[in-house]
Amino acid sequence: MTSVLNVDTIADKAGTGPVALTKQAAAKVFGGFNKDNSTKLGVASDTITNQSLNVSTALDSDVAKHTFNLTNAMSNTQYTYLGGATESNNTTCLEEDSTASAIISQTRDADSNATNDSMIGYCAVFGDLA
Repeated sequence: MTSVLNVDTIADKAGTGPVALTKQAAAKVFGGFNKDNSTKLGVASDTITNQSLNVSTALDSDVAKHTFNLTNAMSNTQYTYLGGATESNNTTCLEEDSTASAIISQTRDADSNATNDSMIGYCAVFGDLA
């Protein structure tokens, strides 16, 4: 027998919060930050993408570093970080100074040109919220 479930909103039993994910995981944080001095991919300079989740603010924290401050902290720093960059030959890495409430991402340039601060850095984080 097949069933169809059509809903607009799924909430917890009390109707006041999200439902718990059982035996599955979803990204708890994702976003991008444009460090370029011009708009890239529709994202204005020095702003976070409007497709971010659980990011309250993003800061240009140093050369080739940006910090995603989280709306809801992770339970600890043992989360899984995935990163990407918009310029070729560049990577993004999780900085060891990251905390449960601030993800610090650093871009690295493999071909030694000046694109570390002229790109969008993206990240997604999987793990448990506090």
